[in-house]
Amino acid sequence: MQRRIRWFIPPFLVALVLSIALACAPAAQPGPQGGDQQPARTGPDWRSDFEGFVKSLTPNPPADTRPPKRGGTYIYAAAADPPHFDPAGTISWPAHAQWTLGYNRLLAMKTGIKADPYKWELGTDLAKSWTVSPDGKTYTFKMQEGVKWHNKPPLNGRELTSADIKYSYERLKNSPGSPQAATFDEVASIETPDNHTLQITLKSPSVGYLAKLGSLFPYIHAKELVELKGDLKLSLVGTGPFMFENWERGVQVNWKRNPDYWEKGEDGKSLPYLEALIFRIIPDESTRLAAFRTNQVHNGSATGRDTLKAVLESLPDAQVTNSFPEVGIHLSGQLDQQPWSDVRFRRAVSLALNRQKMRDSVWDGLAFLTPSAIPWFFLFDSPEEANKPESLGRYQKWEQDLDQAKKLMAEAGYTNVKLKLYNTPQYGVTFAGMAASSKEDLAKIGIDIEIIETDYTKFYTGMYLQGKWDNVILSHQGNQGIEADDYAYGHLHTGSSRNFWHISSPELDRLTEAQRVEADPKKRRDILRQINTILVDQVYQVWMPKGYSTYTLSQGYVRNFRTNPSTGTGFSFGPNMKYVWLDK
Repeated sequence: MQRRIRWFIPPFLVALVLSIALACAPAAQPGPQGGDQQPARTGPDWRSDFEGFVKSLTPNPPADTRPPKRGGTYIYAAAADPPHFDPAGTISWPAHAQWTLGYNRLLAMKTGIKADPYKWELGTDLAKSWTVSPDGKTYTFKMQEGVKWHNKPPLNGRELTSADIKYSYERLKNSPGSPQAATFDEVASIETPDNHTLQITLKSPSVGYLAKLGSLFPYIHAKELVELKGDLKLSLVGTGPFMFENWERGVQVNWKRNPDYWEKGEDGKSLPYLEALIFRIIPDESTRLAAFRTNQVHNGSATGRDTLKAVLESLPDAQVTNSFPEVGIHLSGQLDQQPWSDVRFRRAVSLALNRQKMRDSVWDGLAFLTPSAIPWFFLFDSPEEANKPESLGRYQKWEQDLDQAKKLMAEAGYTNVKLKLYNTPQYGVTFAGMAASSKEDLAKIGIDIEIIETDYTKFYTGMYLQGKWDNVILSHQGNQGIEADDYAYGHLHTGSSRNFWHISSPELDRLTEAQRVEADPKKRRDILRQINTILVDQVYQVWMPKGYSTYTLSQGYVRNFRTNPSTGTGFSFGPNMKYVWLDK
């Protein structure tokens, strides 16, 4: 009953997708560089073979299998606050990080020290098993028994039941403006035969629906808390490994260990190993790195090989991991607003961008270009194939084509166009560099760009998730789940709650509906490639280089911290953090 997607990553394509979030330790209590019997670093030594060391990095180094030490506080530094805590109102990564600490899902992608970081493998969470009816429409789940809500009002540690899951799913589906609604638009009914059985019946068979339930969105939350508070924007009581204490906006979110968590660790006791966790807000990228280099931070990141080498020279025992980016960065507008509604204008913008210059100046010469809104691994066998000119299409090139761009602008009748480009400083210096490069490039075809730096909460929740921005926006696509439908139907269908660009194409609607029900993997991939062909021709979003030259750092005494490139750190934070321990 498992869906597996195997990634192929060429040996030379190494590095990391984490450029937004870091982790840090208390400023008043600097920690030692390592504990007793610290596992030896394997592979080339960075001092004698730095290039070999970088190429040998992986997102999932060998686990420390010694008996874990319990206790300690882990402080995780993030670029931005969550906009709020309500899963029916946002899909922001800082919010996901909180949800993964405090909530569970029915199913979930396997994460942590025992998971393959380059495999999307569906696993259990609150469900311990499931069956599918012969017609492929009805899923019956048997739940873990004895799972308790956090022992705090108004749940007070009562047992989780199937009715809680039914309530959560129906609320995510039916709440006005919920970006999660697309996960449940195929559902005909949800029934609860008993307290530990959940039955979901779809309107028609859907080959990827189990994976969608295990995606990043369907968190199980409490009816009592919604009824008490009206919504969940400032409250979080769940069944997850950590318990929410309080949130000081702009400062930190405080968590403590859930002593009644139902999963057991290697020592036979309840996870997590940590006693507490602080999600600290440090917007400035250089400040986060400085905190790491002065040993006030548990985890950090370094953009570029020169920065990484400088960090290692000051902290030689620092642990380094990396991974390959799976989703892209786009410059995009609204398809029902001029001039973005004109395909000639969109194509001209794409052709005018010097992506090679961005790769060299912003991403240390190491970057990938996604062909479209559908991640490359659903379409191609390798990143190399995805980056071939024939895969990227006529209008998406590494080097700019100003002559063709100017010709398209003239055909469309656009001269001296003024555009606002919205960016958020919380995305860091790399996004600021791409915004500046875009401004310089587009000026050459008569487009005057005004860059507007916007607070993350307003940028993401008030603009992006609402599909409400004028002119253009520079943003991550973000990971939308572990199933192709999350990207195909989820982003592109006229009726989807996550179609933030107002795309409306009868042909795309037909194809995105067809891939949902096509059980033959080869035929389904062919449908997805047909969708991709339309996307690279119509240029609904202009895709930008995504770097893989940002390296994740951990202090020497942090044990078993992992990132999962297929979900990103924010989206697999809690499942990974429950295995982390401090060797001090």
